[in-house]
Amino acid sequence: MGELISGGHGHGHGDVDGQHPLQNPEQKTGISRLSKFRKDIQTLGRDVLLYGTLTAAIPLVLLTALSERQRKSVRDDRDSGKCQFPARHNCTPGRLEVHHVSPQGKEKDMCIPEAVRDRPENVITICYQAHQVIVHPDMEDARREYRNGNKHAFNDVFEKRRELIARGEPYWNTVYDAAMLQRAKELTARATARGWVMPDVKRRERGMGMAA
Repeated sequence: MGELISGGHGHGHGDVDGQHPLQNPEQKTGISRLSKFRKDIQTLGRDVLLYGTLTAAIPLVLLTALSERQRKSVRDDRDSGKCQFPARHNCTPGRLEVHHVSPQGKEKDMCIPEAVRDRPENVITICYQAHQVIVHPDMEDARREYRNGNKHAFNDVFEKRRELIARGEPYWNTVYDAAMLQRAKELTARATARGWVMPDVKRRERGMGMAA
């Protein structure tokens, strides 16, 4: 765990489908794609080295809902290409990811529109260590189980996340949420004052997994 840092970013510089009733064509298409993803993971015969960690070959679209243009704009333009995690941690500055503080899966379940879920005040650039180990430790556990031979590890994580959301419980570490939201708000205000605008380039409800 990291120690919260007031008013700044962390050390260093530096981002399946259950059998549910089909309610509309959009859900049917999404569930079909996620079912194929589940089958691909189950039959995967190799590991992929990602950021120095063995993991399943999970398509990027299932792990992040922002487009590449949006991620690049937030990471490089708004957040200056630095990890903005608000606590001391073993930062991996060369491995940056853009994180939704309030998870997309939760907000989609609450019927919050996609454009609102992708609001700049809800996304922040943090490093791999902060994102995948501190905020989402279930993914680190899944990687470890996958390395040990459990080819269903990532499916199990997504299933568990849906169960927790259905019960109104968080599936992520919420300790740093308030600080990250405050930091994202500050970064957005500063960038907006310089003329920065969050790109609006796509809508992508179909095929979205329980993104981190």
